[in-house]
Amino acid sequence: MGAAINLNFHRYKRAAETGHAESQFYIAAMYHAGEGVDMDYGEAVKWYRNAADQGHMEAQYYLGLRYLAGEGVDKDLDEAVKWIRKAAEQGHAEAQFCLGLKYAHGEGVPHNLEPPRHLLTALINSSGYLDPFAAPIGAISSILLKSASVN
Repeated sequence: MGAAINLNFHRYKRAAETGHAESQFYIAAMYHAGEGVDMDYGEAVKWYRNAADQGHMEAQYYLGLRYLAGEGVDKDLDEAVKWIRKAAEQGHAEAQFCLGLKYAHGEGVPHNLEPPRHLLTALINSSGYLDPFAAPIGAISSILLKSASVN
């Protein structure tokens, strides 16, 4: 199994070096998880950024998460929200959820419950759930409703 992962890494790396965004994302994920290569958050961020700059929404989301966690970069909430927002605007469900929570709690963005409601509606519509309290959308709803009642 290890030899196969290593071979995949080298194939993806060749494609990534030519600017192929999906391959750049895979290389970043491999560095991030230490699959086929030594774990290296700095290299992961480099490749996430290369793909994110090309509009790759998964890479944008994961780059945002690296800024939230301070993995391979200094923690930077503004930069995290910037990248997560880019992914959310492309319809990335996890990014929409994450961005909604940031607005609901005023983390890196002004406290405002309208964007979370809008993002929640988008999540419900894209998930195929008609009932906003159906799992897993129900969990999102309850978080936002708790935020609304507290503030």
